[in-house]
Amino acid sequence: MSGAHRIVEDGIFLFGTPQRIGAALGEYERAGVDEVILNTAGVHMTEGCHAAVEDAAEILEQMGPP
Repeated sequence: MSGAHRIVEDGIFLFGTPQRIGAALGEYERAGVDEVILNTAGVHMTEGCHAAVEDAAEILEQMGPP
């Protein structure tokens, strides 16, 4: 298995819908993780700044209030 495939399979790199990413981040939170990187740079490069910010906002919305 390639390194890239492994980090996706192990849930280290998340992708998909805001709901899917938000659910996985919720699992991290319940496991005690207190810091993650939410990187929408790829969206920024292909779709622009507003799309990247909207994606980040949609993902964070799925997390609910802090």
